[in-house]
Amino acid sequence: MIVFTRLKTALGLFVLFPLAGALFAQDVYRFRGNDGDSFYADSAFNPAALSGGAKIVWQAAVKQGFSAVAVKGPRLYTMGNDRKNDTVWCLAAGSGKVIWKYSYACGTNEHPGPRATPTVDGNVVYTLSLAGHLHALTADSGKLVWKRNLVAEFGARLASWALGSSVVVDGDTLLVNACTSGIALNKKTGATVWASTGAASGYATPVLFTLGGKKYGAFFGADALYGVDVATGRVAWRDGWYTSYDVNAADPLVFGNKIFISSGYGKGCALYEFTGSTLSKKWSNRNLAAHFSSPVFMDGFIYGISGNSGGGARYVVLKADSGAVVRSERARFGNFIVVNRRYFFTAFERGELAVIELTPSSYRVVSSAKLRPNIYWTAPVLSGGRAYIRNERGDLFCIDMR
Repeated sequence: MIVFTRLKTALGLFVLFPLAGALFAQDVYRFRGNDGDSFYADSAFNPAALSGGAKIVWQAAVKQGFSAVAVKGPRLYTMGNDRKNDTVWCLAAGSGKVIWKYSYACGTNEHPGPRATPTVDGNVVYTLSLAGHLHALTADSGKLVWKRNLVAEFGARLASWALGSSVVVDGDTLLVNACTSGIALNKKTGATVWASTGAASGYATPVLFTLGGKKYGAFFGADALYGVDVATGRVAWRDGWYTSYDVNAADPLVFGNKIFISSGYGKGCALYEFTGSTLSKKWSNRNLAAHFSSPVFMDGFIYGISGNSGGGARYVVLKADSGAVVRSERARFGNFIVVNRRYFFTAFERGELAVIELTPSSYRVVSSAKLRPNIYWTAPVLSGGRAYIRNERGDLFCIDMR
């Protein structure tokens, strides 16, 4: 998701995590890739592709917002807002041609438009507006299957920059980071499975993990980290995490029985160790303060962009076991994905794109290019050698990365 600052600009959310197995599928069903960890595997990806400028295949106008795209077969899905209505777009992935669109009344705020990314499951697309409109639409035609309003029905209180969580599918259940520690609905009917009490919501998307054969969700709330039993909504553990303006927007990072969180405004980061009923903090510091770009874990190290939107930032690499900085490189603020476990494909907020080879011992820009000036807080999406990148104004670019 993307959130915003009271100082100069806003927040976004994206970062990465190691791939559980080789994944060369072209479909991208959800926010931060199919595993929800910002790791992509793409044999067609050429790290030097930005040399000489971005090769734009097509460009479309999808209205204002920060929603990334989901891709299924020849179609892609995203969202935008014209300050009066949200629109869910289904476009041809190869040409950008509109296949269908679905609009509904929805206002906006300081940073206009949806923060969440559509989630595709079977022939249904699930979307969430900044004001709590949750829709289930048929993926082939955009027909309404069901809808709920999380604010009106559950009392979810909008934080300063409204709701930012994308929808996560687990079996027949949909999970959303809204209210204190989440809401779960039946994906087929929209019926309530469980809901936490109405309160200010966190901005991050839930992260699923399994422990002792039971599924849990890490929900980064407005003022705490929660471990939630996905089947029942029972909070297994909680630890307070207080950030300026309640902006906890970067997704939690789970690896093994460890969980890492980070927030901007100089708050910093922490690593916890957990069981099914306990949570203990191993370390905390200010070495990585991720505004809304979600960090990733790879081979014993945590990688992320530290700093707030609208200001200076650094690419930082930490030792996961201690939180010590092993590499820190000056960069603009932005959002990134990891491609083939080697390259950090980054969209910096002023429209600069870069493919970066980053390790604990080296930092090298392999290729770079510039797009039309605007605010770029949304992480790239990669599918079949093509990258999909959008800005706040609603320019959606398809770029050949082969």
